[in-house]
Amino acid sequence: MSNVVRTEVADIFNGRDRAYIYIWLSKLAGAVYVGQTAGPNGTLGRGYAHFRSRGQLRRQMDKKLGVEPEDFNDFLITSYLLPVKEEFIGPESSYREAVEYLVQRTLQLRRGQVRPGFRIISWVRDNDRTRDLSVQLLAQQITEDFLLHYSL
Repeated sequence: MSNVVRTEVADIFNGRDRAYIYIWLSKLAGAVYVGQTAGPNGTLGRGYAHFRSRGQLRRQMDKKLGVEPEDFNDFLITSYLLPVKEEFIGPESSYREAVEYLVQRTLQLRRGQVRPGFRIISWVRDNDRTRDLSVQLLAQQITEDFLLHYSL
């Protein structure tokens, strides 16, 4: 058995003029965490923040599941590049948060359609941008893609 862990990061470390919705997943933990970032280090940098000693994902796993991320060797991150438009890549986050909210809400409603099941361990709040049709369509595309690949 090899001790090599192959990790493909492609361009998820690049957050310059980019924004992402990302979904952390561990089927063994039965956990899904939805987030958003327009940070300069992309989802890779945001992932570091989530997994450090007081990171949000780490805290949510402990709070909601009573486990640590290190207990599971199957964590994956799926990153979805948002449109390169000021409302998504700019410092104001309401559009990104609206997509994040709709993705999380839809996954919560549809989680019974896939096996193994999962719990949503992230938290996000609703805002007025969730009523924007382009935001709704974007969230729908992300959710459909995630659920399609989750079942594979």
